Amino acid sequence: LQECQKRMDELEAELQRANNKVCHTGHLLNQMTVKLSNSESTQQQMSFLNKQLLLLGEAHKLSMQELHHTGTDNTKEAQMLQVSYGKEVETLRQSLLVQGQKLDAAQQRVTELETHLSKKEHLIAEQKKFLEDVKCQAKAELQASDSRYQAQRRITQLLQTELLQLYSRVEMEAPASTATSSPPGGRADPHTPADSSVMVPDGPSKAHTNEEAASRPSHDSPRGNGSTLSPEQPKASNSSKSTANSINGSQRPSPAPAG
Repeated sequence: LQECQKRMDELEAELQRANNKVCHTGHLLNQMTVKLSNSESTQQQMSFLNKQLLLLGEAHKLSMQELHHTGTDNTKEAQMLQVSYGKEVETLRQSLLVQGQKLDAAQQRVTELETHLSKKEHLIAEQKKFLEDVKCQAKAELQASDSRYQAQRRITQLLQTELLQLYSRVEMEAPASTATSSPPGGRADPHTPADSSVMVPDGPSKAHTNEEAASRPSHDSPRGNGSTLSPEQPKASNSSKSTANSINGSQRPSPAPAG
């Protein structure tokens, strides 16, 4: 349930990010709408300037006709008016060109924003698909890790069982070998050959031969009549348990992290 809750939180976070991107896209769309309205107003201004240009042309024609009727006395004034009208016409033409360039730039910007918006939407769709793929992959990896953990746990249990059996067998064989190598009466024979060894589980491997058992004094044993129980065996049994526990702890795999 915690993993499901965590996944739900992650999905809600992804949904929040997607909503933020959608809001950002809406903001861009609003900006594009404003720019489109600006371009429309610019176009209206251009049409108004065209009308003014036509009116100025008509006024220029009328002024030329008036100049023809007034005669040569008003030639200089007519020339000055013609020059001023020409300058005004040129200024209006330049303004018309500038407004046309601005309109083209605004239309190009609108096209770029539409392209950018489509790319953003495509990127959001790809990110959603990638997120789904990652979730499926994480789920598969989690299942695989769980199966590996269960398999290694079974193997560790089998190894632990077999180690305990081996330790118990060694502990059972060690007193028998000590009893066969020592004569009755609790006294050791120094000439007994070293034909058996016992592996001590804790620390590095050490072999206790029958020569060591023979060189040990008789009062070290719990009984003086050749008892087969040596004082080292309880330590060996305790160390075998601690070694088995340490092996069990070292071979246990760490749990797989939650997806």
